Amino acid sequence: MNGFEIDGMEDLEELLSDMTLDIANEKKAMKAAIQPIKEEVEKNTPVLSGDMKDDIKTSVRQSKEGIIGEVKIQNYHVLFQEFGTSYQQANVGFYERSINKTYKEGLSILAKELLKGR
Repeated sequence: MNGFEIDGMEDLEELLSDMTLDIANEKKAMKAAIQPIKEEVEKNTPVLSGDMKDDIKTSVRQSKEGIIGEVKIQNYHVLFQEFGTSYQQANVGFYERSINKTYKEGLSILAKELLKGR
């Protein structure tokens, strides 16, 4: 059987206290979790003459808050595609829709990766 069973608060506390995660494992889990998000953003990114898909980058870093995973499009024109202009409204919200569609899948992958082997 995959997974684990928790009967009460004591079992949950014991499980969490036994978990020892190092930064490398956390970063690896985050990298796996943001991959489906990146793929969805790539799929929905409009194609322009400069092809913004080439400018989609992922990064995983540690900050004061913890491990942060980011999917960015490093292209000036993405602002006009995401928020629109007075002349162009065709792709408004493509990035936000991509994130909203896949963030639950990313969280699920993150949980599975962090609990792997526990």
